[in-house]
Amino acid sequence: MAKSEKLWERGGAPFASFLRKRVRLAFFASCVLLIASACVGCGGASQVAWKALGDGSGVVVTGARDASIETLVIPARIGGAPVVGIDGGAFNEYANLKEVALPAGLQTIGSGAFSDCRSLEKVALPEGLQTIEMYAFSNCSNLQEVAFPEGLQTIGEYAFNSCLALEKVSLPAGLQTIDYNAFADCSNLKEVSLPAGLQTIGFGAFNGCEALEQVAFPEGLQTIETHAFENCSKLQEVALPAGLQTIGSGAFFGCQSLEKVALPEGLQTIDHFAFSGCEALEEILIPDGVTYIASGAFDDSIRLRGTPGSYAEKYANENDYEFEALSDDGEVLEDGVDSAADLPTSRQTDDDERVAGRVRSRRFDVGELFPGLAGESVRAFEEGRRRERAASRSVRFSSRAFLGDERRQKLAQNRFFTKRSDERSRARRVAFSASASAETPFFVYVNG
Repeated sequence: MAKSEKLWERGGAPFASFLRKRVRLAFFASCVLLIASACVGCGGASQVAWKALGDGSGVVVTGARDASIETLVIPARIGGAPVVGIDGGAFNEYANLKEVALPAGLQTIGSGAFSDCRSLEKVALPEGLQTIEMYAFSNCSNLQEVAFPEGLQTIGEYAFNSCLALEKVSLPAGLQTIDYNAFADCSNLKEVSLPAGLQTIGFGAFNGCEALEQVAFPEGLQTIETHAFENCSKLQEVALPAGLQTIGSGAFFGCQSLEKVALPEGLQTIDHFAFSGCEALEEILIPDGVTYIASGAFDDSIRLRGTPGSYAEKYANENDYEFEALSDDGEVLEDGVDSAADLPTSRQTDDDERVAGRVRSRRFDVGELFPGLAGESVRAFEEGRRRERAASRSVRFSSRAFLGDERRQKLAQNRFFTKRSDERSRARRVAFSASASAETPFFVYVNG
């Protein structure tokens, strides 16, 4: 016993120091375990920075601790509170970010939250998301896939603008508005499915989607706003739903491949340049319910179809469009231009407008009507008709003049408007005359 006491006394100081170190290590380890246990189930909380809402209802993620991350997983809860939002600009210009997983319960993705994340390829949007604010994913040029959840109510201005790799968009039921330029300039977007219940397709929503070939328009849609599908140059067919009331200015301007348009009963307004620049569109049936068609709504070469006495016929007559009258069952009604006897004689040279109107119907052959007409005169007349059509097709309007922002107004000022009313008037002027010795009247095409 005395010996052990002696050893303790000799080694007392070193032993006490050893015990103190062991106690400190044990305390440090317990702290680490405590922190780790607190983080169990909180997923990627250590990846992100966040702030608590003042009312204590949840937290908002404000960014990542490492801006060079490639995969981001945002947890459902941080510090015991639910994650309800992503702050505006939170991950703006994260150049390496490729994939994002967002938690259930997230309600809002703020303005510009992921804008200019040019490596971002895939986003899983969660159930419960209600709002995607303006510019949220703008200029994510490699974004290929977005799954939109049920319950989403609003897609904000420019939200997916210039997402160049995006090819297909299927929007969920419950969405009511696609806002200003939401998917504008998504140049590889080929197919869009719009949900039942959608009421408004906003200004320029799909403007410049050059690869867009197919759009399924839902029942209940009320308004297609200005420039909504402008310059969708591969769009070939549009079937608009019952209940649509307004087609805005330049809504389908510059859709060069558009060949077929079905307008619904109940449509009331077709605004300025709505179908201008649709070079492949040769005819369109105007429903009887249409009460207003603005100037320049169609290219001059188009044939309008409708019922006799309708607003469409009045508009066609007042604006020098060819009009084809239809019966109630859709049969073409003859308008009297079927034989030479129905045309004015050479003595009626002062009735130029009536003659020009009949010539524009183009439902007769000059050679058949006038077998004795000289071949040179027939060729001159046909050349005149060809030039008339060519002149009308040359009319181009820049709908950019309607855009509200300063940049696009400047672009509009630099556009060249090629409408040449004087030339068109000359190209349409057809006069009748006859030589003193000729019994058969012949045409003289007047070219100014």
